[in-house]
Amino acid sequence: MLPQIALDWLEKLHQDGKSHHTIQAYRQGINHFLSWYSDVYQDNFNPVQVMPRDIRDWQASQQQIEKSAPATINQRLVAVKRFFKWVQKQQMIHQNPADDI
Repeated sequence: MLPQIALDWLEKLHQDGKSHHTIQAYRQGINHFLSWYSDVYQDNFNPVQVMPRDIRDWQASQQQIEKSAPATINQRLVAVKRFFKWVQKQQMIHQNPADDI
């Protein structure tokens, strides 16, 4: 299950009029990252603790371990970038760890 912060973001996307397809794609992308994060760190997700290295490691895992298609990786990455941009706008983090990815 997604943490409340992710659900809040998805709800905001809905309120902003994003299409069902877009919201589902973003849900899948953020869910993939959060599942990876939980598996790697064996901890609850906290956006303050995420560093750019985490996002790069997640991206590498998709490429090297999962053998995901580049288009799939890029679609997931867009979701994660937009999520962290929103988290930053909510002033929950000072810097967006996905900015330079």
